[in-house]
Parts: sequence; structure tokens; C-alpha cells
Amino acid sequence: MTTLLELRDLRKSFRRAGSVVNAVDGIDLTIGAGETVGLVGESGCGKSTTARLVLRLLEPTSGSILFNGEPVETLKGRALRPFRSAVQAVFQNPYSALDPRMRVRDIVAEPLVAAGGHGAGEVRDRVAEQLGVVGLRGDAGDRFPHEFSGGQRQRIAIARALVLLPKLLVLDEPVSALDVSIRAQILNLLLDLQDRFGLSYLLISHDLPMVARMCDRIAVMYLGRIVESGPAAALAAQPQHPYAQTLFAAALPLAATIRGDR
Repeated sequence: MTTLLELRDLRKSFRRAGSVVNAVDGIDLTIGAGETVGLVGESGCGKSTTARLVLRLLEPTSGSILFNGEPVETLKGRALRPFRSAVQAVFQNPYSALDPRMRVRDIVAEPLVAAGGHGAGEVRDRVAEQLGVVGLRGDAGDRFPHEFSGGQRQRIAIARALVLLPKLLVLDEPVSALDVSIRAQILNLLLDLQDRFGLSYLLISHDLPMVARMCDRIAVMYLGRIVESGPAAALAAQPQHPYAQTLFAAALPLAATIRGDR
């Protein structure tokens, strides 16, 4: 499998009240083309900071981020645009992720407009195509976000992420804000899109059963470090690190016999 994204000894530190907090403390992680990698761990372990580093929303303190074998952690301005197009995100809350003052067609078109180099006709056609891809009707572009349900709003967010034809999507708790009855629809949509477009996913979630079902590999993060990683089914069934054992024993029936010591 071709490696699409590689993190090498990646670190991010913050200085607070005179002390240094190592939010991401020297992690190594790879994501292959067409692969889904889950990143799990308790709140505050560094998952979302890792996502922001991958998206280049934060600058790493040290370490390397390689995309298709090329380092991207030092890219600036115009040199960063191809990477921005190739790596997009779907965030947790579709209610706050969409500008309520914009029509849906303008929300989905916004990445194309920001990237530049696309004519009005191309933008219009690409927006209509992506709305259809995520299962929304043709008139959806004329409406505002408040006219849609939570699941439909997340479909709009996914269409916006897809409009630049990315290779990697960072999914930060993509269904946690949705009703249980809608979650499976969005997850199945993501699986269908992955098959159709050969997408890679970095999936960040607290929902361990969902991660075990969706992912090819899982990485368990604790205090800024990846303490265990491996194939999803094997790791969920028989985690080796004590923290991973406790984490999965608390959430998955298939690991319920594992003793969770404090």
C-alpha cells in the first residue's frame, strides 16, 4: 500500500502559566492510500491537536509531516495550496460548522473560490455534482443551513470537503452530534465515498465500536503519545498496552473480560 501521509516524531508544545505542556509528544503515524486509520483516547490526550497539525492549522514544535513523501510542515502561502486542496476536514458539529447566513451552494463553493483558478461555470457544476454525490436534491443549493436536519447538514459539510477532490479527509467526531438513527447513514455514506473516490480517512472519535468497525488500523493515544497501534479488529479484541486494555474494556462487549485496573 502506498503511504499517503506520514508523521515522524511529531511534537507540539504549549506554554501555559510558565510551564510547558506537551500536547503531542513525539508520535509516528502513517496512513496509506484508501486506508482508514482511527485515532482514539480520552479527552485531552492530543487527538484533536494531532488533527490540527495534519491540517496545518497549527505549526508543529518539531518533527515532520510528509504527504506523498514530501515534507509539508514548512510550506507557506501559495506553496501550501496544493496540500490544502488534497487534505480536507469534516468537523464534529454540523450546526456550527456551516455559516447560517450563506446559501448552501455558496458554502460548498467556498473552498473552490478560495483556491482560485476555477471559472463560475466550473464552480456551479462542481457544487451541483458534489451535492448529488452526498445524496441531496438539486434544489438544496438555494436553501440555508437552518432548513436542513442535522444529518443533512453533515452531508453538506462532507460535500464542501469533497469539492476540491481531496485525497485525505480528517474526520473529527463526524457523527457524535447526530441522532443515533442518523449516524449509520452518514457512516455508510463515508464508506461509499471512500470506495468511489479512493479516499483516505483519519478518523478521530470516542466511539470505540464505531472506530473498530470503520477503520483498517487503530492508534491509541495517551498523554500525547501513541501507546499502541495495529489492525483494528485485532487491537479491539486483544489490546496489549494496559491503557488500551482499560479503554476498550470499558466500551466494547468483545473486550469485556479484560480486567480494567486503575
